[in-house]
Amino acid sequence: MGKTKQYTVHMYHRIISIAVFSILFVLVGWAVPQTYFNYVDSKDYYVVDNPITIGESTYKPCEQVKMIIHRNAYFDGIVHKVEELTKVNGTVVVEDKNISEFNVAYGEETLIINYDIPCDVSLGRYIIRGALEYRVNGVQKTGAYVTELFEIVE
Repeated sequence: MGKTKQYTVHMYHRIISIAVFSILFVLVGWAVPQTYFNYVDSKDYYVVDNPITIGESTYKPCEQVKMIIHRNAYFDGIVHKVEELTKVNGTVVVEDKNISEFNVAYGEETLIINYDIPCDVSLGRYIIRGALEYRVNGVQKTGAYVTELFEIVE
């Protein structure tokens, strides 16, 4: 076998080795962070102090419940939220449900958010429960909150 042919075979093997190691490098570079964030990282990146403070202890139908929320976000992004106005009377009855999304910025903040009480709601003792869903580094995370107890009266 001539020197040119040996050199060609040598370069072919080198190119194949470079391609294989490049693919392995990309796969490991993707798999290690994904494995970490999916299975090791249990940190909550959006934390809401529970229970959430309510402005008043009683409300009437069609009024707004003032929620004073202290939250801490450890990422910038979008949070999907489902809130339920839940009647508490021995059994749990969901009277109203709101689904929305909002942007969060890294940092600690106190927010005042109003929840509209439906006009046709029955009287009684209530809480507002919330479920949060967000993505950090491509991994879905969840959180929850609940308000203090309040009453809806005539």
